[in-house]
Amino acid sequence: MILTSLRQLIYPNEFRIRPSLQKAEMKNLQSILGQFEKLISVIQGFSMEGLSSDTEEMPKEQMRFFADCSTRLWRLRQKMLQPGTDKPYAEMQKAYRHFESVWDTLAQFGIEIQDHTDMPYSGGLSLEVIDFQVVDGINEEKVIETIKPTIYYKSKSIQMGVVIVGKPESPKSKGGVGI
Repeated sequence: MILTSLRQLIYPNEFRIRPSLQKAEMKNLQSILGQFEKLISVIQGFSMEGLSSDTEEMPKEQMRFFADCSTRLWRLRQKMLQPGTDKPYAEMQKAYRHFESVWDTLAQFGIEIQDHTDMPYSGGLSLEVIDFQVVDGINEEKVIETIKPTIYYKSKSIQMGVVIVGKPESPKSKGGVGI
């Protein structure tokens, strides 16, 4: 059903056949289709002439293109997978196979997309932290949410990750005595 809905993107809006899904499923599908449409518009606006396979020679607009596409694919992947697993939702399984082929193509080209969620955090990491939040039940600082993944091209960073870091409660806030 998802693949059929995605096929409708090749037709103008007035000729598209709308799927009959429940409201929650429809909202999720519209969000995913919106991500595909954005990705398609970025790809259509990019000239494939002069693509470089060397990071030293790669123009900034080419790096920005790969970083934008990779970020959008990563966000799309987050919506297709069941939380905490690598398994797609049942209604996403057919579309996910096609998605995986695009993901693998990027990997073969040398693009690596790194999600930092649940990784331990230390100040020396090359990440942009937009917030530190106190989180119950953790003993050390760790990334609790990735806003943008870090993107590497042939092991060279082309986009810095943006994250929210969770930190343990301080002894003073628990009512304990600080040293």
